[in-house]
Amino acid sequence: MSNFLIEAPRLTTEDLDKTYCDQDAEILEEFENEWIQFLRKNPEKLRGRQEKKINKLRKKKEEILDKQKKVEEELKLQLEFFDESRQELEENFQRTMKEEQENQKEMRDVLDGEVHTAAVAAHNFTLTLPWEKFFYNLERLASREGIPPVPSGLTTDSGRQALVPSTKAQLLLKKEDDDTKPDLHFALHAYQMDEALMKAQSKMYELEIERYQKTIENLEVTSKFLHEHNVWTILKKGDDDTTVASKAPSTVTRVGY
Repeated sequence: MSNFLIEAPRLTTEDLDKTYCDQDAEILEEFENEWIQFLRKNPEKLRGRQEKKINKLRKKKEEILDKQKKVEEELKLQLEFFDESRQELEENFQRTMKEEQENQKEMRDVLDGEVHTAAVAAHNFTLTLPWEKFFYNLERLASREGIPPVPSGLTTDSGRQALVPSTKAQLLLKKEDDDTKPDLHFALHAYQMDEALMKAQSKMYELEIERYQKTIENLEVTSKFLHEHNVWTILKKGDDDTTVASKAPSTVTRVGY
């Protein structure tokens, strides 16, 4: 369009319906020349150039808007993806935290139970230890003391031979030389002492059995806990690191050497 305007035939007086003089023709020709020179020097003034530039800018604008739309859509997809990923991560985190809290609670309950088990075993040990010493010393003294046996002529009402009291009971109820009580009376007290000793020893054995059971249970659970949590490997690695550090040569710098 712009080239057409510049290269178009020039307007003359002959193209006009009205008759002009030669001077008017010269003025018209001069105007045409000046107009052509103006258009050549200022092509942006031409309508075709302006429209072309406007179309170019419009096309560029459309390209920019199209790119912007694509970028916005991509950003929207990424935001949706990040939002879904964040929600999934939060759900996984909350689920993992809940499972870990449940595991920690279960572990605490187990450890609390084992602490209680160990406390029961330790308490039973404090109860049975004095009795173990008592029966040990009593057995030793009874084997050393020359206690004369209760007369074997003792019989029951039915005529059967009566059981002889133990030397331990006789030791605890040792009859003095000036004791004038009959042998039957002494034997009765010895039987009662034997019964008390057997009850005490039976109770001691019950506590001992419970203590051993609690100790075994505690050792089994503790060993399983240490194995599952790889504690032995961690402790061994710490010992190895300490050994290596202790064997590392020390460097001493002496001034003047």
